[in-house]
Amino acid sequence: NMKSARYIQAFQSRMARYVGQKYAFATSSCTGALHMAMMALGIGPGDEVLVPEIADIAAAFCVVYTGAKPVFCDVDPRTLCLSPESVAANITPRTRGMLPVHLYGQPCDMAPLLDIAAQHKLFVVEDATPGLGRRYGGRPAGSFGHFSAFSVNGSKPVVAAEAGMLLSSNQGTIDRAANFRTRGPRHLTRDISHY
Repeated sequence: NMKSARYIQAFQSRMARYVGQKYAFATSSCTGALHMAMMALGIGPGDEVLVPEIADIAAAFCVVYTGAKPVFCDVDPRTLCLSPESVAANITPRTRGMLPVHLYGQPCDMAPLLDIAAQHKLFVVEDATPGLGRRYGGRPAGSFGHFSAFSVNGSKPVVAAEAGMLLSSNQGTIDRAANFRTRGPRHLTRDISHY
């Protein structure tokens, strides 16, 4: 326990380097990491986020936790990952982003997903846990999105107790997410005197 901070810092640095993102911080779970990413991106009531119909339920939960609506999209029958065609067909004026999950060791077809995101000004948050170690177009799974998240609990490819990891290459974005790591954003002004 006395060396845990040093261990966690080393783990964060190695994950960021391995995945190809600049910044990383450990979280209690991948679900928590995804939830922090959604909050940092300002997702809330009235918003929609596109998620795959086949994935861990955390992909939908992290959207629901913000008050937004997950919109389930079809998956590519070859990879079982988010289908770019279904993503394009499900975009509405309320769509704010997408959450591709690199499933069963198969990386998502990121090029068309990123093109759609750029065209519609959508964020991309990758759940890259099941794709850890895989590459797409020469880049690691988890290196494409505004955020990427990983689980490192006992059933995952890399195990480090019960925990998760959130990564980004944008310092402002990762700093906003880090505000939620302990007790919520520093700028929280909601009156809690009635609790």
